[in-house]
Amino acid sequence: MRKAGGVPVDFLKITVRNVIITSVEPIIVGASYCEHVGLSFSRVQQEYTLQNPRGGNAGTIAASFDINENAER
Repeated sequence: MRKAGGVPVDFLKITVRNVIITSVEPIIVGASYCEHVGLSFSRVQQEYTLQNPRGGNAGTIAASFDINENAER
């Protein structure tokens, strides 16, 4: 996701590891079509980039969790 205006800055990045697609379900409503995709994964990492008042980078906060080991990383 990015903040609108100025130079784009990625402010949220989510990374998953050991991903398996567990389901794919087509969804049709009238003339619209989309798919619901289910995922299973063993580790998730989130990086959030803080922004200064001008919309620039003001540092990053990172957190991750290993589901198999039930532990923060």
